[in-house]
Amino acid sequence: SRQAAPLAKTGLMVMVATLSVKCIEFVKNIISVSRFGVSRQADIYNIILSIPELFVVVVGMDSVRGSATTYFSECAARNERKELTHLLSTFVTWGAALSMFLMLVTLVLMHPLVGLIAPGFTGDKLETTISLGYIVLPVLFFRGVLSIFMAALNSINIFVSVALLPLCISISGLVILVLSDTEH
Repeated sequence: SRQAAPLAKTGLMVMVATLSVKCIEFVKNIISVSRFGVSRQADIYNIILSIPELFVVVVGMDSVRGSATTYFSECAARNERKELTHLLSTFVTWGAALSMFLMLVTLVLMHPLVGLIAPGFTGDKLETTISLGYIVLPVLFFRGVLSIFMAALNSINIFVSVALLPLCISISGLVILVLSDTEH
């Protein structure tokens, strides 16, 4: 049917975008392993990246994004742009506030948090991980706010751009790995 062709095209484009993101992440991981091996730096790198992911799961950011998508889609289907704008503003405000709160909690609890998720880390390895953990904290904030915008874009049938957003993070990580000094 006429509606199936655009839907299939969009689905294929989202699939290609998602596959592209996964391929870049795979390349990033291969470069990480080749540069760091199974070492102190690799251990620290993996723990640091797990901190924002831990909060995404614990707080249920994906569930919040799913709920936001539902509300936004209802407004979009009824063509209520004013209501959609108001909802987006409300969700972004609350998402930013929650993300900022999580970031501050993590800031205060960084030492015990790293101790909990990396129980074998001691001495310099523990201190380096904690120090780098502070650098990664803004990811929590941006991830929370970005998830709301992703929901809003999905509700107005913008899917491919949303599927490509994680590519920015992967490419940034890849660039940092390539440019990093492996001697330290």
